Amino acid sequence: MGTLDVDQGLLGDNWSRRDNADPEMQINIMNSRVTSLDSQQRDRWALAGDQLYADLDLSNENLPVGTRLSLGSAILEVTSPPHTGL
Repeated sequence: MGTLDVDQGLLGDNWSRRDNADPEMQINIMNSRVTSLDSQQRDRWALAGDQLYADLDLSNENLPVGTRLSLGSAILEVTSPPHTGL
């Protein structure tokens, strides 16, 4: 369980302490089915870093820039910068 903050993203994540912290890249969502296929065991998912896993079609066609997703009381908005793993 985590806490989302408008300015800091996921509390406890190192995103806000990075030199290149981009406010449009606070949260990274990964497809849980793809991660499951790649990792084979759920306890290995953490090796990918701090992610939000969802069983959801994450394609640009399904979630274009500007799409808003509800997560509890938080609203996340899809932004254009790609996640390159850096």
